Amino acid sequence: MGGGIPVVTCAYVLEHLDLNKSRFVITAPSCMAAIEREIREQVGDVSIWTFDVGQFLQDPMENTERYRSYLLNHLEELENIYNKLADERSQQTLLDVVRGWLTADLWYFIHSYVPDQYFPADVIRLNDHETIVECGSNNGDTLKDIVQVTGGHFHKIICFEPNIDCIRQLKDAIRQCPQPIELIEKGVGNAVEQMYFKDAGSSSKIATKEDHDYMIEVTTLDAEIQEDVSYIKMDIEGAELAALQGGENLIRKCSPLLAVCVYHKMSDIFNIARYLWQLQPDYQLYLRHHTCGAGETVLYAVLPERSIEVGSSLPEDLTRGREDEKQSGGRHGTG
Repeated sequence: MGGGIPVVTCAYVLEHLDLNKSRFVITAPSCMAAIEREIREQVGDVSIWTFDVGQFLQDPMENTERYRSYLLNHLEELENIYNKLADERSQQTLLDVVRGWLTADLWYFIHSYVPDQYFPADVIRLNDHETIVECGSNNGDTLKDIVQVTGGHFHKIICFEPNIDCIRQLKDAIRQCPQPIELIEKGVGNAVEQMYFKDAGSSSKIATKEDHDYMIEVTTLDAEIQEDVSYIKMDIEGAELAALQGGENLIRKCSPLLAVCVYHKMSDIFNIARYLWQLQPDYQLYLRHHTCGAGETVLYAVLPERSIEVGSSLPEDLTRGREDEKQSGGRHGTG
């Protein structure tokens, strides 16, 4: 038993359940293929359904209807963004993500999945003299990815992170990485202020007075960064638009590569795309989805001179990742 919920083995299922009347539901999309394989090997050819429990943690019908209503009120803008996205994969990703949220069918997210979050090989290639800003460094995992992608060769990395527990882990990660890396123990927004903060691990975020754990210092990119930057990554639990607004001067001045999460709010794709085009009309916007569930949709902004040539062959590791996906993917929902 875990929290009052019974945990049983496959042997128990075979002995006590009528398989003709049973339905198996997988709620961990990232492990879906392995779990389904084990169920079929140990239990047999049964009906298996999958969905992303995080997507519908609250009332699923309420979330779906709210999203549907929002889309109906923004269809013209959705079409405009679709037509202006930089490549066909981005357009298909937008359709898949929208359909996935409307139907809760994981197949749409699986269909659009690509590896290498924040550094998809067909969109972004970092050189060995980048000045990189990471908004939301968490425990240092993405910092390690940055070091790996650059081969440890960069001009500088600036990390923003306000979570007390994450900062401890992040400092350990920084000590293990090539330097220089600067840590700013603050959140990022559109004003310099103190804000309420809810500590929820990787999902920590700005909160209300009634539901917070402690206060944090919040700053802006314009207030903190005086040097030129070339790449900015943002995953800050719905505060991305505010952080972009607080970095307006920096972005206008440097036109850096941007990797911005757009899945925390249903309005993010619309508002963030619109705002980036206002700041820098020459930005080419790419959309990629990086999990088999509803989260981790990222909007990438790239100037034409830093874009990867259309029609160029994909790196072998990316091609291999897609072949692996084809072998393990497919529509799930019927047995």
